[in-house]
Amino acid sequence: MKTKTKTLTPCPTGSRLFVEQDVVEEKTYGSIIIDTKCQKPPVTGIITAVGPDVADFGVGDRVVFGQFAGHRFEVDDKNYLLLKETDLLAVLR
Repeated sequence: MKTKTKTLTPCPTGSRLFVEQDVVEEKTYGSIIIDTKCQKPPVTGIITAVGPDVADFGVGDRVVFGQFAGHRFEVDDKNYLLLKETDLLAVLR
């Protein structure tokens, strides 16, 4: 008997949004590989869901946010960030 694994869909509340963070690329300097854990986390991403009170941003917008803004978590091997609308600094168009 097969069991289905249910995927979770993030649904923010109020003026909050979910942002899927951009992936940190592995950097190399010469033959030295810099571990991704040692690099700064990305400060850009794509909005995947918005709360009902969000007015200025929409799903699919690429945005910039502060390095330490929001709450980071993982769902289905994707890194997400729960942000308040006021944590977003700019939209990249």
